[in-house]
Amino acid sequence: MKITRTFNRHKIRPITGLNGNWDFVVESEYKGKSQVPRSFNRSIYVPSVWESIPGLETYRGRAWFRTGITGNRQFNTRLVFAGVSHSAKVYVNGQQVGDHEDAFTPWDVVIPKGNVCDSELIVEVDNSFGEHSALHIPNDYYTYGGITRPVELQYVPDVFIEHVTAIPSQSAKGWKLAVTVKLRNVCDSNLVRKVSVKLNGRDYDFGEVSVNAGERVSVKKTLDCPGVKEWSPKSPFLYFLTTSLSESDRVVDDLIERIGFRVIEVKGSKLLLNGEELLLRGYNRHEDHSRFGCAIPPEAMAHDIALLKDLGCNFVRTSHYPNDQRFLDMCDEMGICVWEESHARTVNLRHPLFRKQITQSTCEMIEW
Repeated sequence: MKITRTFNRHKIRPITGLNGNWDFVVESEYKGKSQVPRSFNRSIYVPSVWESIPGLETYRGRAWFRTGITGNRQFNTRLVFAGVSHSAKVYVNGQQVGDHEDAFTPWDVVIPKGNVCDSELIVEVDNSFGEHSALHIPNDYYTYGGITRPVELQYVPDVFIEHVTAIPSQSAKGWKLAVTVKLRNVCDSNLVRKVSVKLNGRDYDFGEVSVNAGERVSVKKTLDCPGVKEWSPKSPFLYFLTTSLSESDRVVDDLIERIGFRVIEVKGSKLLLNGEELLLRGYNRHEDHSRFGCAIPPEAMAHDIALLKDLGCNFVRTSHYPNDQRFLDMCDEMGICVWEESHARTVNLRHPLFRKQITQSTCEMIEW
């Protein structure tokens, strides 16, 4: 199922999308005194920006979104938010289970098995400026409000694959791929799992990994990758990297990433892609649209890339923040090089929360 990306990322892990109509209320229209509202006077489509609702075009402040979710007693429930602008708190059945700061990176909340059945999910969203946010300040681009990118519900086992990173390198002997698999244990028992990876028809065994209760463990291995084709703007070859997690020879979780074999280097005054000089021709692009704000649908993203290609471009800069992963996927597919930026433009570097928030934002930009 394609929700937060343009390709399917799981064949084993059950997932479902939470996009659609949610209940909605803004703080100025909520008359109750409880921490989260009990009544909602509007409906809003997720993902979107609330500025698209008549009367809320310039609203800045708090609002609440509500929908229902269904748990699975055999699994832990993982909520993946591709983007919420810009401060968020997550409540399940009135209890806060997570929070996040910054509009432009994906993040998640994991709820232990048994705590979610037929439950109420409420997300508090705040797009106001203030001391709570070091990264979002009045700027030359607008800070919208809303759940602005897709939301995904996943059912994950006690140990699951949290992230996979893959860094290619090239030598006279061919291509190699340095793969890091990060596992997360969300239960109260120490567990052992087996990790394996498949790429271009070849299987790679990472062996057994012990993951202590409540901890994360990373396992690394460098793969020889004979016969792969390199990625370039003219020939954007991409490969699926499938990571599997097994318990007693039974696959219990998976994560599929997609990679291109490419190396960027600077030698003297030249920028090289796979050893060949690369001349970048392109534009800066804000994630903004007259009809959709920053909650841009895939069709509009594809149109932007088509315009770039029509102008003979091979490059785009995501000024001044991480872009929607679906847009990055489309650039990969269509041969567009991307200069992606972490979200820190004209901000106060001495703000007491700056280091924490920019570190989190940058790590999320890279890992997700």
